[in-house]
This record gives sequence, structure tokens and C-alpha cells, in this order.
Amino acid sequence: MTVLGVRGTDKLLEAEAKRIIEKLPKLIPGKQRGKPTPVTFAYPINFKLQS
Repeated sequence: MTVLGVRGTDKLLEAEAKRIIEKLPKLIPGKQRGKPTPVTFAYPINFKLQS
């Protein structure tokens, strides 16, 4: 899986989001008319900070 873009409020949170996404199981490629096609996925990740 290739992570093309991660954006967040802090570089540490971006790195953690990327680490989490890379641990997801391998996805089955999207197909259109029987041929693999690129599919964009968005995974919203919300971090809750404890005080």
C-alpha cells in the first residue's frame, strides 16, 4: 500500500497516522470493466489527547 498524502496538525500525529494506515490489511484493487483501476481512499483518524 502506498501512502501518497498524510496531513495533520502536527508532524508527530501525521507520522502516527501513517504508521496506523500501513498496518491495515492489504486491500483488493478496485476494478472497472474488469481491469484494475486506481482508487483513492480517505481514512479520517481522530486523536484524543489525555491530560
